[in-house]
Amino acid sequence: MEKIEKAIAWMLNIAADNSHGYDQGYRWGPDYDCSSFCITAWQEAGVPVKTYGASYTGDMRAVFLRCGFSDAIGSVDVYSGSGLKRGDVLLSEGYHVATYIGNGQVVHASQNEFGGAVGGQTGDQTGTEICTRGYYSHTPPWNHVLRYKQGGTEEVPKPEQTVTVYPVRWIPA
Repeated sequence: MEKIEKAIAWMLNIAADNSHGYDQGYRWGPDYDCSSFCITAWQEAGVPVKTYGASYTGDMRAVFLRCGFSDAIGSVDVYSGSGLKRGDVLLSEGYHVATYIGNGQVVHASQNEFGGAVGGQTGDQTGTEICTRGYYSHTPPWNHVLRYKQGGTEEVPKPEQTVTVYPVRWIPA
């Protein structure tokens, strides 16, 4: 599995697990804020962004660029999402980060159950603290679209088809 898919799979697994929620005070697991969520996903996928010092939205760009990403902002319409590829890291430097996962969807750590950044209970109390949602134009706007060197596609990979074989024992009547 390529690193883009590993990072996305990690994010989707965390988003689907309500034992993980949003908190800037306790942000490196089991709860995450937007940047620690994204940084940890790429680190878990084998891209050493945390090792090289990425720690929040204000320092992510430089570290991600050093670790094999390029800034694709010139080929993307950040208002409509046109030009985005699966795995693109949408960065509003100093404010927020989300990851485009294809089919008009992003995954991100958003806010705690009180609509804030600190003070919530551990875990996702609302189902939307860490979640997927439709692409949106952020305010202030996404000012960087960090794309990993492997590229990415608009398409969400289809799951490998598995065939289950059930042995049948025929017993004559």
